[in-house]
Amino acid sequence: MNDYYGLNLFTKAAVVSFFVLAIVFIVVGTIFGEQGPGRVLFAEEELVVKASVGEVRNWSVLYEADLLINQPGSLAVSGDYLLVGDRGLEVINLLNFNKQQLRLSMLVNSISVKGQKVFLATSNPNQELEVVDLSQGLKPLLVGGFNIIGEQPALKTLLTKDDNLVVAKDNGFFIFNVITADRPVLVGQLITEDFRINDFSVSGDRLIAIMNDGRLRIIDISRVRAPHLAASLDLQCGELSSVTVKGNRAYISCVGGELVVVNIKNSINPLILSRTEIGRAVKKMVFVDKKRAFFLLEGDSNNVQLWNLDNALSLQLEKKVTVGGDPQAMTYNSKLGRLIVGNKVIRPE
Repeated sequence: MNDYYGLNLFTKAAVVSFFVLAIVFIVVGTIFGEQGPGRVLFAEEELVVKASVGEVRNWSVLYEADLLINQPGSLAVSGDYLLVGDRGLEVINLLNFNKQQLRLSMLVNSISVKGQKVFLATSNPNQELEVVDLSQGLKPLLVGGFNIIGEQPALKTLLTKDDNLVVAKDNGFFIFNVITADRPVLVGQLITEDFRINDFSVSGDRLIAIMNDGRLRIIDISRVRAPHLAASLDLQCGELSSVTVKGNRAYISCVGGELVVVNIKNSINPLILSRTEIGRAVKKMVFVDKKRAFFLLEGDSNNVQLWNLDNALSLQLEKKVTVGGDPQAMTYNSKLGRLIVGNKVIRPE
């Protein structure tokens, strides 16, 4: 039997049931929020949610690797794996903390990751650039390398936006094409005989470098076969310890404890925006999001700090955390929301 809506009794009952169920789900969802029906968070997923929103308030040690290389000199992240460098390379699965070490006879000073390939800047005088294959996860395999001119060890490696790898030594920058990762090809170099490189970062087609003469230098590598100096700026704070780039800003740490923020948007005319007294030299900076970064400071008290850098003219300290042992390296896994400081894996609560 049909009514004036053209619906029989069975159809009307189905429609009413649908609306009743919808109301029930809305009410339950309002009461329980994300954790209500239809929203089940596994442990790791919940960690990611907590780490990606809101203010980071409390940090606790999730894992301390007793067997890890003591005070690693370099750290990097590749997917779920933590790469630890010192006298060799140690690979740790951050989900279950299984580990495997690739023993090398030289010190690993820096680690860069491109897909399943890992590039190591080492102290090996016969092959300062080493290439490791990570395609088998916890079975790292040494697959190639390159001997760079000069007796100095390789200090740091960084990948550019193209298939190029920049290696810094005391005496200059060396640019490799790594399209075929296990066979790097030297394509360009810039020798810096008059000053020593302390640290550098990559920003697009530029190297943002700090030198032992207290100056910031911007090096144009848009033509990798002919890199050239674009600008030089005296930061007037003595010896420089580290540089980190985010967007159009470079953050330079002075050994005396001052942090200098420089606008590098104009490659030929960088401008100092601000100076902030941190109190100690910043050994490493890692960004947790677009506005905030963790600082690893000299010393073993309150040596990890969270700063809000949104306003370049007024940097704000948000949190101090003590990680003992005077760690030398720090990195951040944004996927899992984990901060790795020395031999400790830390997570937000």
